[in-house]
Amino acid sequence: MKASPTKRNIVLMLISDVTSTYGSTVFNLAMMWFIYSETGSAFGASVIAALSMIAMVVASPLAGVLVDRFDPVKLLRLALLSASILLGILFVSSLYVEGLTLVFIIYAVVFLLYLAYSITNPAENKVVPNIVSKDKVASLYGMKSSTSQLSSLAGNASSGFLITLFSLAGSILINSVAFLFSALALTFIRVLKPFDTEAVQEERPSMRTQMRQGVEAIKDHPVLKKIALLCIVINIASFGPLLVVLTSSQYGGDAKDFGFLNSAGLVGGVIAGIIIGYIQKKVRPSLLMAAGFIFSGALLAAMALIHTMTIAFILYGFAMFFVTTANIMLQTIMAVIVPENLRGRVNGILTSASVLLIPVSSLLMGWLTDLVGVSWVFLFCGLWITAIGCVTMLMKDTRNIDIEESLESSTA
Repeated sequence: MKASPTKRNIVLMLISDVTSTYGSTVFNLAMMWFIYSETGSAFGASVIAALSMIAMVVASPLAGVLVDRFDPVKLLRLALLSASILLGILFVSSLYVEGLTLVFIIYAVVFLLYLAYSITNPAENKVVPNIVSKDKVASLYGMKSSTSQLSSLAGNASSGFLITLFSLAGSILINSVAFLFSALALTFIRVLKPFDTEAVQEERPSMRTQMRQGVEAIKDHPVLKKIALLCIVINIASFGPLLVVLTSSQYGGDAKDFGFLNSAGLVGGVIAGIIIGYIQKKVRPSLLMAAGFIFSGALLAAMALIHTMTIAFILYGFAMFFVTTANIMLQTIMAVIVPENLRGRVNGILTSASVLLIPVSSLLMGWLTDLVGVSWVFLFCGLWITAIGCVTMLMKDTRNIDIEESLESSTA
């Protein structure tokens, strides 16, 4: 008996996510540890985050326009193939170059990699509602989150071993092959509802006009306007690059402990992804999103006050449970309230907005960490996220959003 098209598409999308996420996890951990080991500076490690976010800010609005003009499945596949090729180039470089020269090559490739990868978020947000039935949209986002986090968990658990066994070059090659396999899996996706082809069949407006239409759609929508502002301000707290410093200097850990800390966070994220489909039927999306930010921020702030690796594992696991809950609800709300013909542009602009301050904040947090210590900076990050969650709780416009009803109106 053949599986239904919805189930088949879900499996293929999850396979694509799992493979690319595993490779990326091993690659990212290797890059962070290598850069920090070579430079001995939190600022040096923060440069990777800054460059990746600058690339996203520059490319995401254009990526959204491209998604609305062309087949998003093909664009998604092309982006993954481009990422695979770039990583292949970095793999060859890592075999013949070392030291600070390799550090700068890594910076350049990471920037180009995220230019290509910027297409994935708006493309996936346009694809998902068209490859599954409407009642499965939130569930697919939850499953994508869980399987991606499980894949990341496997990547974190094995990264220390793989880096030791295959060195930096091996981790790069793993990610290159993973992106290639991920692109191949998307070849077999079957679209259930054809994408809006009006822009293809008729004379299309210029890309600048289409981008302006996306901006106007956000300005004219009370919920999207507030979500855009939320995405900008919450990422002032760029704590990701600080985890490696916190693990090393405050907890006295090594690369394996850093991998296990990330694994603990991923366990929390997996659990959230598994149960979110049930919880969102009982609790309003805006309430789940706000609560996720409040509790995750409080737990991250607590991590700045301890010095025990074991307790850090527990706190970070719970923190990522709430971060994942908030992110899934944010993704779902954005996907269902935006009309399909504008979905790519709006998502691209919101993605750009969400990472707008991360380059500056990542470098600033890295500089402050070198100046005053990681504890104070990490404490600020946690308290900032909690404060944003409290503000989100007061956003009246999002309280009565019905996911299925909004999806029907957006695809009508």
